[in-house]
Amino acid sequence: MSKKQIVVVFVVAIILIGLCIMIPAFQAHSNISIYIFEDISECNALVSSNEDGGNFTKYQNAEQDENLENLQYVQSFAGKYTCDRYTFEIFAYAFADPASARTYFENITGKNSYTLEENFSISSGLTSSRIIVFKGNMAYAVYCPARDLDAISEVLENCFQVKIK
Repeated sequence: MSKKQIVVVFVVAIILIGLCIMIPAFQAHSNISIYIFEDISECNALVSSNEDGGNFTKYQNAEQDENLENLQYVQSFAGKYTCDRYTFEIFAYAFADPASARTYFENITGKNSYTLEENFSISSGLTSSRIIVFKGNMAYAVYCPARDLDAISEVLENCFQVKIK
């Protein structure tokens, strides 16, 4: 075998190994239920979550959210939650209109949802995951380690009232 053939075989093997690792990781999260708040005050349940060692650090404003860009919101809720089992960061908004919520969703996901009244996106890599959801004028983004995605989706299901999926 020539050096070129060895390199090609090596590259193909690396790609196949990567796919074997990533495909099950993506499929593992296919049964996640997606919820959103009917009123942004539902997010306050995250502050009082009683997990072992739980602590919610509420952000004073949404400046840490670079995806907000120049969108104007009516209400916001943002912060970071940590406990012994998991950790996540959330940015939640009640926008003045549904168009702003859709734009926020598109800013993060790149997905055009202008004809939809609601949409969600779950993406999970080897180390990090995110859940992005909008319905009407409400939207949120949650960021967490990939290993915590299932636990975080349960937390959101327990706090939020409206089921999307």
